[in-house]
Amino acid sequence: MSTTRYSKAIIATTHIVRNTVFTVESLEGAAKQIAESERKVVFLAEHDHTCPPLGMTVAGRVVDIEDGYHGLEVISALYDNPVCVDLPNGDSRFLQELPEYPHPLTSSDFGDSQLPEIQIDPNNFGGFEDASIFLEEIREIAPELEYETAVMERRSLIPDPEVVFRLGLSLSAIWFAARVSKAGAGAIEPRLKRFFDVIMETVLKTAKTAIPLLRPITYIVKVNGDPNVDFVAQSRDPNVVIRAFAGDFSEISKQVVALRNRFSAEMIQFLLDDKGQWKFNYLLTRDGKVIGSKMSYDRQAVLLREMEAKAKEKLENSPNKPH
Repeated sequence: MSTTRYSKAIIATTHIVRNTVFTVESLEGAAKQIAESERKVVFLAEHDHTCPPLGMTVAGRVVDIEDGYHGLEVISALYDNPVCVDLPNGDSRFLQELPEYPHPLTSSDFGDSQLPEIQIDPNNFGGFEDASIFLEEIREIAPELEYETAVMERRSLIPDPEVVFRLGLSLSAIWFAARVSKAGAGAIEPRLKRFFDVIMETVLKTAKTAIPLLRPITYIVKVNGDPNVDFVAQSRDPNVVIRAFAGDFSEISKQVVALRNRFSAEMIQFLLDDKGQWKFNYLLTRDGKVIGSKMSYDRQAVLLREMEAKAKEKLENSPNKPH
């Protein structure tokens, strides 16, 4: 008998949002894709990619909601408690799996575009109009270079500032090679060097602009490869972030190879610690397992407590609060 736990949530509706509307047919198509796709979407707490997934989305259906509208309800299978495993270097980490669902995972984060891309959340820049102005300024940093800018929407209770830099297929391989070989500025391929300039300038601009002003900013550099690799730095100090992304990744490269070979990793994430060192955070395997550090699961526990507190506060302040 299965002991797997499940969670349900409405993730899209037929309501009009900023002059955009999903049709019932499009929601049905999404539900079909969820059911039939071999690769399953990770279920994250608060869209926070620095914490291990809580589970994976395994089914979807269109349901009736209020006032004649429809919604896409997704069903996520939840991981059980983690068990201890050993890494290639002898360190202990924690593993979670869903034996009923041995599927590769996706978070739609890396994509398969050749071009680099910078993503921001409009909520961190005062809304869509101000975010559009900010992205126009980012485009003006290197108008001669091909790269894209985009907005991402995170419906979060705790919308901390976040900026995502996707290197894309064209720059990922040479970025990793340049960082691992400790190449000097003059030896780096010109397009990569110019996009690195864009990243640094974006970090500086974001530190001055992003809201809430008292919350740390999360910067994520996504490198396509086998496996894909995330580098995550969280700081309000742009100099800390710039030094980290410009640093030496030779030891990280060795870890990536060892983890890929040991666990068939498809995605590995490293997080910048308080000492400015890159530390293993968690990885995703080809058969849907999650292996994370104690630090990653401690962060997840803190986030879940914060979410619970925010949800209670929201309920307390709601005009529809039950009496």
